[in-house]
Amino acid sequence: MSVAAPLSHMDQPHVHCCATCKSAMSDDPFGHLVRDIRQYLGPSSGIDSAHVDPNHIKALMAKYTSNPKHWERYARADKTRGYTRNIVDNVNGKANLILIVWNPAKGSLIHDHADAHCVMKILKGNLTETVYHKPESGDTSVHPLEVKQ
Repeated sequence: MSVAAPLSHMDQPHVHCCATCKSAMSDDPFGHLVRDIRQYLGPSSGIDSAHVDPNHIKALMAKYTSNPKHWERYARADKTRGYTRNIVDNVNGKANLILIVWNPAKGSLIHDHADAHCVMKILKGNLTETVYHKPESGDTSVHPLEVKQ
């Protein structure tokens, strides 16, 4: 099982965290990470906003030392699927902090993030990411995607 906490553009329905969750977030290092990301993005910026530096968010995530006791309450896995997306926080309606649990030897289909950033931290296990060259705009030919080196 691999667990990752990506921060991505808003692509889920608006979800509010309960008061108990918000209280718990403030009392542990993972909660501090969530708080720091919220503070950086502010009340209205999404991760794809022009003034948001994804490297700053990566630095915030790098400071966090993973401990399953901090985040296991969010790590739900559906064994019938390749992976399960668990929302940790809806940051101001513009970004989601999601804890993804991949089942062993499973993955996701090739996809993009609609010209928005996706910042990830592996909390447990290993993850292999394959990045492909984006097809040229207007290219209607059918050919396999090329892997970026």
